[in-house]
Amino acid sequence: MAPWEAAQIGLGLAIPPLLAGHIVANRGLSVVADYEDVYRNTLLQLWPGAAWRQSLLLLIVWLHGVIGLHHWLKVKSWYARWMPALLAAAVLVPTVALTGWIEGARRVAAMPFGPPLTDEQAQIHDLLIERTDKALWVAFAVAAAAAAGLRLTAWLRGGPVVAYPNGRTVRGASGATLLEISRAAGVPHASVCGGRGRCTTCRVLVLEGAEDLPPPEPTEASALARIGAPPGVRLACQVRPAGAVTVRPLVPLRDAAPTASRDAAERWGVERRITVLFADLRGFTSIAERLYPCDAVFLLNRCFEVMAQAVERHGGAVDKFLGDGVMALFGVAPARGAGSRDALLAARDMLEALDRLNQEFGPTLPERLRMGVGIHTGPAVLGRVGGGRSDRARRQRQHREPAGNP
Repeated sequence: MAPWEAAQIGLGLAIPPLLAGHIVANRGLSVVADYEDVYRNTLLQLWPGAAWRQSLLLLIVWLHGVIGLHHWLKVKSWYARWMPALLAAAVLVPTVALTGWIEGARRVAAMPFGPPLTDEQAQIHDLLIERTDKALWVAFAVAAAAAAGLRLTAWLRGGPVVAYPNGRTVRGASGATLLEISRAAGVPHASVCGGRGRCTTCRVLVLEGAEDLPPPEPTEASALARIGAPPGVRLACQVRPAGAVTVRPLVPLRDAAPTASRDAAERWGVERRITVLFADLRGFTSIAERLYPCDAVFLLNRCFEVMAQAVERHGGAVDKFLGDGVMALFGVAPARGAGSRDALLAARDMLEALDRLNQEFGPTLPERLRMGVGIHTGPAVLGRVGGGRSDRARRQRQHREPAGNP
């Protein structure tokens, strides 16, 4: 379970005990002690003795909802652009709510708004809250014991048996997905999206037991249709086996399954909305044909140098040099948004730098340098492609090779 999921579940479980006492005491006084449950009387009940409890309840409910909204909206194309404003609103709303209700309660307590609680009503109020708290704790203990009993029953009865091509067989928990069963047993299993059906890296070929599996849900069916999956291929994060199955992961891993860390995202790929800039020197081939090779190399390196400086100055990263062109990425870091504005500013600086290069090399060039720039913003999958060896190790290997080797 990811930490944010544990936090959301924990916050959700904390809501009923905090909320039920307030509801029962407020409504209970109205029914049992004939106390009018209007807003000012509710504030008088809360202030000051129950102020901490009400404030904590407000924050827990808000955080629980905001976590859910964030992970629901983060796949929307517009969310990265609006996230700073939404984050400000997420902080501002509970702050204003807390100061609002506390100030309102203080003013009501200082003004003669109707009769205060009588001694009898105050005793009933305290008794209701005390009994409600006890009842909630008993209910929580019963529910926890029932859940533990169900888990124990499922364990004694035995969950689904999953076999892998290497001969390993594991028994999973009842109701778990194939991906959860694999990871709980320490079997490496790819899943870039974290098991939400947003990719197909967890796909498996079901060799035996496919007839006993439930049919694909809409999310899984859509993903399988998109990649044109043949019969027998399922998403491990979506299918929940009930009996014995034999599967073969179609995206094998030699190491532990990828996590949400930065290194894993670079290794296995992560979907993000970014801006790609591509700049190309127009007609440079014909210019290079009329220059000495060393002059052409010097000119090209000088051009790449100033272009890379313009890109890095605006938060971009040069992804690669392609002949006489350069490809740069903007908005790779989530905090920077999609990076479209940075890419436009970098393109402006690149064109200005090209004018300076024309002035610098003017007498030695057969014609002026011209450049075309293309910019596109959209979703992309970012990942490191290759064997995983570092540049330092590669340079060391090249240094050890004889000079005559290609």
